Amino acid sequence: MKKRISALFILMTLISCFIYVKAEPAYDGSIYRFNDYAETVTEEEHRLLNNRINESIEPLKMDFPIFILDKYEYDGELYEYANIVYENNKFGYGDSKDGIFLIINTENGEYNIFFYGKARSVIPKLQKDMLFELTDSLFGDESISVYTSIDLYLTKVFDLAKEWNIDKADKENGMPYWYTDDVDAFENYHAENPVRVVDNAGIFTDEQKLELIEQVQRICNLYDFSYVIFTDDSSYGLSKDVYGADFLYYGGYGKGDDFSAVCFFLCLEEGNRGWRTISTNSYEDIFNADVTYTIDEIVDGDMRSGRYYEAIKKATDYIEKSLSEDNFAIIEPPSNKPNFFGWPLIVGIIIALIIAAMVIEGMKAKMKLHTAVSANEYLEKNSLKIRNNSVRFIYSTVTKSKKRESSSSGGSSHSSGSSSSGGSYSSGGRDF
Repeated sequence: MKKRISALFILMTLISCFIYVKAEPAYDGSIYRFNDYAETVTEEEHRLLNNRINESIEPLKMDFPIFILDKYEYDGELYEYANIVYENNKFGYGDSKDGIFLIINTENGEYNIFFYGKARSVIPKLQKDMLFELTDSLFGDESISVYTSIDLYLTKVFDLAKEWNIDKADKENGMPYWYTDDVDAFENYHAENPVRVVDNAGIFTDEQKLELIEQVQRICNLYDFSYVIFTDDSSYGLSKDVYGADFLYYGGYGKGDDFSAVCFFLCLEEGNRGWRTISTNSYEDIFNADVTYTIDEIVDGDMRSGRYYEAIKKATDYIEKSLSEDNFAIIEPPSNKPNFFGWPLIVGIIIALIIAAMVIEGMKAKMKLHTAVSANEYLEKNSLKIRNNSVRFIYSTVTKSKKRESSSSGGSSHSSGSSSSGGSYSSGGRDF
């Protein structure tokens, strides 16, 4: 009996150890994230900055360590030093050690930002460049204290981290990371510098994504416009129209007092594949049924062939060209009513009449005509007997017109409604 108890105790101990190992935290919270070796901030400011970083790691699933050096004594390059410090101090979140590491060298006034784990791969180059530009302006302004500069830097990094699609895991309510926690309490807002290409479906290469980001950002800046490209592998039980509209509202993409925006949304969920051009509020008048049908015709062939980047690039080119010319050229959808008086029929009738007239004139030229009186002389009375009352024509005219084929790309849909937040939207697109 004692042996059984001992064996059971050992087994339970092993299980407990296993559970303990599996429950290891995603990051080490005992390490100082803000380290000011140059003593540029007060002790209280040091404590506030360190706490602010620690409080943001778990919600953003990203680490944000900062080193301010009084002198640089390492013989190698700064990136080598950063890698050693980052690894030795066990910075980073999760198995891939996701993080953004800021190092400032007060000895020569230089600084750099290093990206690790997911931050290296999912953050577009354009967004990284924007972060460097902001940091340049903060650290180059002598009227701003070091504490204020770091605090503003963290604000920007935290805001961008929410939009960088760092963690695509669902929320506890079963919706994606960007979806609001409380729909009823949601209020429209304007996001500052929101990400313009959100590729949750993972269909773009780094080069393709960067090209689209630059083009979309150019469209937004030049024409004071709000446009975003969004891909996903699910619509989470919502219609593609409502899901895309929710993305615009909850993502803060709306522009102006009425929060107007337009989104090209591609859903690649099995059994629910399709694309939508979704507009909100004042943009609904621009992206009407004719314009969305035109976009559908432009992208249809590439979409159905799996050339998603090419399709979305063409749609974006069309929008940019239309905005530059202040005119959205449209492709007229085929009419469902038969055209009995179209040009092909009219031309056919005219040609048939000309041919018939020529034939009749030729027949007349071969015939010798007599007056009715003289002609009767050749008839023998009561000699005409009709044996067959059917009639056959030697000459007949057949007019043919080409049948209009329905669009091989399938039918476009266009609808209007309200998003989950209650905001207005219009949507057009196709399923495939």
